[in-house]
Amino acid sequence: PVDSRTAERDYIRRYVFAPWYRRRLRNLRSQVRSSGEQDIPVQLLNGMTMHVNPNEFVGNRIIRQGTYSFEFIVLIGAIARAIGRTGLIIDGGANIGNHSLHFATQFDRVLAFEPNPRFASMLERNLALNGINNVTVCPVGLSNENGSLPYKVASEYSRATSRFVSGDAENADLVLEVRRGDDAIAERGSMRVVAFTAVL
Repeated sequence: PVDSRTAERDYIRRYVFAPWYRRRLRNLRSQVRSSGEQDIPVQLLNGMTMHVNPNEFVGNRIIRQGTYSFEFIVLIGAIARAIGRTGLIIDGGANIGNHSLHFATQFDRVLAFEPNPRFASMLERNLALNGINNVTVCPVGLSNENGSLPYKVASEYSRATSRFVSGDAENADLVLEVRRGDDAIAERGSMRVVAFTAVL
């Protein structure tokens, strides 16, 4: 069985209490205060670098904690290793790449679905910044059928909660492509899916 508490504790011991992490956090706080740039580079707990927007919820959490939702990331990796299945993982709603950058070191291949053009662009940028080549960015949403759906962009701080608003086209900001999940995955290879993560 997978002991998620042990996995989380080991992760915290390895990173959060490390002197380099505390120095990184102090430096980042100073950089956020002095930077006039909207996006700033941040070193993740696994040593990779991401460009994030400190004015957005996800970016702010990454700056403060070194990653976003690290307990979930650790648990998924621990389960995959325990059952010996680390082939392909689907990151549905990949945002700017927080989960995908971690999964890239834990799985053979990652399919990152992100329909929001702005997030998809930042995701591509963050992957290139770290020289990651086992993550495929799929700039479409996942659905039960192919087509297009209205999409509502949330306020800046809550931008990660932007979503499709089927049946509410009048209040939508964009109309974005969606693909049937099985079709989109099959088009990008026939590897067996090990896990599927989604940010709702």
